[in-house]
Formats: sequence, C-alpha cells, structure tokens
Amino acid sequence: MEESPGRYSRSARKAPATIRCSCERAARKPPASLVTSKRLEGRTVQADAVSTADPLSVQAPASRIIVHIIVGPPSLLAGVLAVVFGTSCLLAQERPSIVASAGVAPYDLSGTGTAGIYGLSVALPLPSVFLAEGGVRYLHYSSQFGRSYDYLMPEVSLQVEPGLRSPVRPYLGVGAGPVIELNASGYTSLTLHAAAGARIRVGESWLLRPEARLRSVDPWHGSDVELTVGVGRFF
Repeated sequence: MEESPGRYSRSARKAPATIRCSCERAARKPPASLVTSKRLEGRTVQADAVSTADPLSVQAPASRIIVHIIVGPPSLLAGVLAVVFGTSCLLAQERPSIVASAGVAPYDLSGTGTAGIYGLSVALPLPSVFLAEGGVRYLHYSSQFGRSYDYLMPEVSLQVEPGLRSPVRPYLGVGAGPVIELNASGYTSLTLHAAAGARIRVGESWLLRPEARLRSVDPWHGSDVELTVGVGRFF
C-alpha cells in the first residue's frame, strides 16, 4: 500500500517530543566552565584557572581557593618570615666586643700636621641593624707655636652594620662627646664625628677593625681625620 509523499515528509520532519525537549534543555544549559565563571565573578579567582576536567575543583568553594592563593604553601610563608626577621636573627647572634686601636691623624687645629691617635672602645649590638659604641681616644699634637696639647675624647656613637653572614662586616656611624684638654688650662669643648670601617672576624673570638673617622673639634673651628687599625675580642 503506497503512502502519500506529503504525509511521509511531514512525519519525517517532525521530531519526537522527548528528543526535542532534551535538545532544548541541552541548549539552555551552559557549560561547566561558564557556571564556574558566573559563580566566581567579581572575585580574585579566574574561571580559566579552574580545571573543568576535575569535578572536585569546580565544586570547591571559592573562599578555599582564595585563601590558598593568598597564603600559599607553608614553604612560601616560611620564606616570607625568614626575609622579614632574618636580619634581626643574624644580629641577635652578634656578640659585644672590645677593641684597642692606634693610627695617625692629620689635623687642622691650632696648627696643621700629623699626630698619633689611640683609642679603646666597646661595641654592643642593638635590635635590627644598629650597634652602640662607647669609648675614649687620646690625641697628642703640637700647635704652630710649638706648644704641645693632649686631648682626651670620651664619646658615644650609633653605628649601622648590615647583618651579613660574612667574616667582613662594613659599618657606618655618627657620634659625639666632649674634648678634654689635659694641659694646665683644662679646656673642654664638644666634638662630633662620622666614621666608616669594617669588623673582620679572625677565628671565633678575635677581630680586626680598620676605620676612618672624620672629626670636628669645637664645631667647626678645628678638625682631623683619624686613620686607625684596631685589634679586638668578642666576649
């Protein structure tokens, strides 16, 4: 029995209802990556950073992912703490030291020339990159009229020394103190200084300390430049 062509074509074009509904639902349902993008919209986590191949990563709460990115693994946190507190820990291992020094001092006081300079100092480590140093220096010089002067200079200074794990530790410092003339007049005035040098470890207990110190005596009426080498011991 031959069927009508028009009737056959209409039945062929018309898809079953169940198939049509399934297609409509599939068209309306967005991919999993788009769902993730909408859920995480406005946050610091990007949707393309989430693997759609892993269903657990898609279902993971955004808050957990954000915390993981900010805090990072424990090794990263430990590294940050080491950078922040590393210098303080290094300086906490530094020990106080005592240094005896001697050298020469070209001067411009009540005359010009070069004299001997001698000193004794104690350095104490402070928090961070600082050290406090207290000491005394002795200078003997002759004026332009042939008169001899003896200066005793007790002083304190604040120094900056990077906390390096190295036997050579450079430093910079500034300080002040009185100048006491040991001759009959007993004249006293102020002295200011700036210093640059290095502490060089020799073994576990000893050190060498070359230093250059620019000094102003009775600012700014006289000056000298003290070039010294010191030998010291940690205690």
